[in-house]
Amino acid sequence: MNDFLHIFDFDYTLYETFELINIWSPRGDSLCDEKPCFKVNPSDYHHFNFGIDEYVNKDSFNNFNNVNWLKAKPILPTLQIFELVKNKIILTARPQSAEKSIRQKLPGDYKLYGLGDGDASSKIDFIKNLNSKNLIIYEDSQSVIDLCNENSINNVKVSKHKNKTDLKYTFY
Repeated sequence: MNDFLHIFDFDYTLYETFELINIWSPRGDSLCDEKPCFKVNPSDYHHFNFGIDEYVNKDSFNNFNNVNWLKAKPILPTLQIFELVKNKIILTARPQSAEKSIRQKLPGDYKLYGLGDGDASSKIDFIKNLNSKNLIIYEDSQSVIDLCNENSINNVKVSKHKNKTDLKYTFY
């Protein structure tokens, strides 16, 4: 396993986190910066069906500069893999500014890349630019997993349901 580069998502892959994404919508049930929005967690964001007048932008992710470690819960199966493997990266939709907060709880020898972008294709473009065939992606987003499969990228789909975590491996 240490012959591979292991690429881990952060939110809902290594830790269940509770920061919320603002989806700007005229039908929003909350106000953020005096604009109506919906607040959703990263897991629900992956399944959110946007209306034509709904959108996200950089301001949608303002809550993700830090991790609320008082609420965050480890996802032990993937966290244990993360701790065991040598060649690893955290590739997160959080901005790069979140690195300091993440390293407070996850010290060690790894690289962290904050894309500041929740778009699945941004992650896949980053991964493709690594030009590595020996890699495994650990990810909770079905959109990212689908793009991994379309591009024959080894992946592990992480699904957390209450007290159970499922890992579904796909290798090419």
